[in-house]
Amino acid sequence: MRIKPKSVKGSILLILAIVIFVTVVTYSTGIANSRSAWKIGYVGNNGWDTWSGHYTLLDGKMQRTLHFDNSNSKDIALVVKTESGKMSVEIKDKTGNVLFSQSDIGTISRSISVNGNIVVTITADKHKGSFAIN
Repeated sequence: MRIKPKSVKGSILLILAIVIFVTVVTYSTGIANSRSAWKIGYVGNNGWDTWSGHYTLLDGKMQRTLHFDNSNSKDIALVVKTESGKMSVEIKDKTGNVLFSQSDIGTISRSISVNGNIVVTITADKHKGSFAIN
């Protein structure tokens, strides 16, 4: 059986289209997270409506979409433990309004009211400690 070049090109384009589609869907739904961070000793939990991590070193930026019910306002807990280094956290709602933003967070526990999906951005500068959003 002989493979025609046309069908090989078509197969490659189909596979590429599927990979792009799956990538876009996983990032837009929050199944995957966006990150450009160095992680050492990182142990994390990525749920539909939770995100947490404990680590020896976190350096860089990570972003994740968390999903909540649009019909009811809900209070979520943001807990950050800082042993050394710096961390900034920004939480935006589905329309881009900033619900919470703080730079150089120490050890905190804060309640934040959300309604619907939120985007959480964590920026760390040689941070040792942990974070949890649930």
